[in-house]
Amino acid sequence: MSFVYEGHITIIKQVSNAAKGLLKHIKGDASVSDQASLQSSIELR
Repeated sequence: MSFVYEGHITIIKQVSNAAKGLLKHIKGDASVSDQASLQSSIELR
């Protein structure tokens, strides 16, 4: 699994709670739905 935040790419092993400490300070944008986020990600590829 990978995350992009402020221009940095972070790759995390897909294990339960692996990213919990690393990503705890990042807040999601409540104005963006899961579907809109997924569609945006698909369009960027």
